[in-house]
Amino acid sequence: AVLADLDAYEGDEYERAVRTVTTAAGQPVDAWVYLGATVATPGLTPITHGDWRRFHGR
Repeated sequence: AVLADLDAYEGDEYERAVRTVTTAAGQPVDAWVYLGATVATPGLTPITHGDWRRFHGR
């Protein structure tokens, strides 16, 4: 029920998916993430390496 509520809140601009992420301790874990829906993200640059902070130079 909670995920359905989050999906309704996020609307059509995002798609929920399971992705492997790395914890601060360096351990990989599966996590739910919200991705920009293809129809909502035309012209944006994909972050192929998956590191948003590195992409923005932080």
